[in-house]
Amino acid sequence: MADAEEIAEALQDAKDGEECDLCGKNLTEIPEAVFAMDHLLQLDIGENTVASIGAGIGNLTNLERLYCEENELVNIDPAIGALGALQELTLMKNKLTSLPEELCNCQELESIFLDDNDIEMLPAGFGSLAKLGGLKMNNNKLRAFPHGFGNLEACEGVYCEHNELDDASFPNECEFEKMANLKELHLGFNTINTFPTSFCFMVSMEWLDMRDNSVTALPRAINSMVNLKRLYLQNNNLTKLPTSFPELTKLEWLNLESNDIVKLPNKTGDLASLKGLFLRNNKLEKLPKSIVRLVNLEDTTLSGNPFTEPIPGEFLLHRSALRQSVSVELASTPCSAAAAEHLANESFVPAMGAITEEDEEEED
Repeated sequence: MADAEEIAEALQDAKDGEECDLCGKNLTEIPEAVFAMDHLLQLDIGENTVASIGAGIGNLTNLERLYCEENELVNIDPAIGALGALQELTLMKNKLTSLPEELCNCQELESIFLDDNDIEMLPAGFGSLAKLGGLKMNNNKLRAFPHGFGNLEACEGVYCEHNELDDASFPNECEFEKMANLKELHLGFNTINTFPTSFCFMVSMEWLDMRDNSVTALPRAINSMVNLKRLYLQNNNLTKLPTSFPELTKLEWLNLESNDIVKLPNKTGDLASLKGLFLRNNKLEKLPKSIVRLVNLEDTTLSGNPFTEPIPGEFLLHRSALRQSVSVELASTPCSAAAAEHLANESFVPAMGAITEEDEEEED
């Protein structure tokens, strides 16, 4: 049960200040006295068991920050749309299934945190939140993005892992390609089969995570993601990469583990910035000769592939830490014994000849 004296003290402090801190006060509802404090800039009712945000919230027209995480919220009154100064809204770990359409009237919103709810759809006008810089809604039941979602041109990060997204979740009307400032997009642990081509034209993208989906192919236009640094596609159904893939010259970390990839592009060595290349549990029989040009590589995984040809010695020359790592990887892979034996030859000194276009063509 709430400590009445403690709550009264918090309310009294709020009368004389700009913040009202009712976090962890065992509240089952927001005290009516709060709704008379129209001078408040911040209201924190986190870590209680409040089930509803009532109409009184509309009185707090100066509120900039509203924290309601870890409650039992199932309803937010449409009056929240009157909070014209609201910049940050935190609703994590509640029981919400939807948000009021009126939330889209809060045109100063810069960030919204919705993780760990049961939200199936965002308001239709969500794309009108012109100042929104980030959306976090991992662990929900989101089925689709609303039309016009791409109008969130100020948005730099979208986090929607562990939802119910599939191929129908990205209609053309979403216009993702208009999100010119989006740098991070996290869509792991959904059921997406087709990589949306519109993603390729988000030119500021630096981090794309689509792990644990069912993606079967990447579009050739992926080379348009010229600023991409991190790409996580492990646990999908890829069988190959497009020939344009090595044009992602800023890519630093690439995880393709647990797919069905049978061959890497011949010019994989053009990925000059690559630091991490993770290929465990695919169907690779060999690596392309050009891989020796990955001089910045710091970490790799190769086990669980049916290699029939040894790893190029030049790939490991002058990189003893990487050589040791790969040796351990291959030693645990019975079908790659020839490659493991090749690596175990400590005295092996390869001839450092350049890889020519003719060499790469021979691999076809």
